[in-house]
Amino acid sequence: MIGLILKPFSYEKGFRCAIKPFAKDLKTGDAEEKSESDMLAKKLVPSVDVLKVGHHGAKTSTSSAFINKAKPKYAGISVGKNGYGHPTSTVVKR
Repeated sequence: MIGLILKPFSYEKGFRCAIKPFAKDLKTGDAEEKSESDMLAKKLVPSVDVLKVGHHGAKTSTSSAFINKAKPKYAGISVGKNGYGHPTSTVVKR
């Protein structure tokens, strides 16, 4: 996806965003802090407009150092009802 969130639309079972083309985004999948540290050390983390929060907002992903380097304007978390406590309040506050 290449896009920038313009405005949200709320639905009973989800969340949908309008997208503007040509914004920079970064998706890290299930990368945890060790992988993020490696990416930072190798200077592979660009500044982005939109960051997809890693591992559904688990406390082991999307470190403060990673966020500080990427400098996203917006962040999104892909998560549904689960027994893991995702997203964690720690990550949401970052």
